[in-house]
Amino acid sequence: MKTIIAVALFLALGVRSAISQQATEPIRQAVMKSDLRNLVTAEEAYFADSVKYTADLKTIASFYKSSPGVIGLRITLTADGWTGSVGHEGTTTVCVIYVGRTPIAPATAEAKPVCREGGAGPADTAAARAAIDSGNARWIAAFKRADAAGVAALFAIDATQFRRSGAVVRGRAAIQAGVAALFHDNGWADASITTGTVWLVDERAYETGKFAFTFHPAGKPPVTNTGRYVTIWSRQIDGSWKIVVDFGVPSDTAP
Repeated sequence: MKTIIAVALFLALGVRSAISQQATEPIRQAVMKSDLRNLVTAEEAYFADSVKYTADLKTIASFYKSSPGVIGLRITLTADGWTGSVGHEGTTTVCVIYVGRTPIAPATAEAKPVCREGGAGPADTAAARAAIDSGNARWIAAFKRADAAGVAALFAIDATQFRRSGAVVRGRAAIQAGVAALFHDNGWADASITTGTVWLVDERAYETGKFAFTFHPAGKPPVTNTGRYVTIWSRQIDGSWKIVVDFGVPSDTAP
């Protein structure tokens, strides 16, 4: 009898826990929305002092504190404001908000938080993979034209590229200058990019794969470089994908 009672109690607690989980989802969303409204207040207070918004949480620490359970606060500056998103422990729901004239889906009204189901499902990953395939195709075409601007256009404005020399190139303009120098010294290139795996985490896609570039320097035999790479793509406000980190590892590089 004690065993039956214990089992019944265990099952009842499990059901109660599941019901509790469902019941607290609206509360989680309410907390996330409240935090985003508080974030608006904090950003406006910072703007009043600095005449600009900030994506650095340390600078608004005296104005903003996340509620217990709220995680993953992300602020992205836009041309005339900012966007913000937060998550909460125990749910895949993400709540977003924006200030300015650059919305973040599914929010459509400035300073009014909206929640959407988060997580990366198969459809999301497939869409990201399609965007990456398209970007890689543009990369290959740009290398064949020796088009540095075409390559740079695939990168976010604040992107970072790691060179085989160990140099770190920061920003789209610097990346374009580096690629232009590469074409100047080595000519155009036949290129192949073979994506191995894509992992989608929130608004970023992590891509690994192999590359092969055959350069055609003027008056010299072609030179082929091969290797592996890791590229991080970030979904932009307009829904497009841009490279934020590019890291190639040539085959002749020591492990």
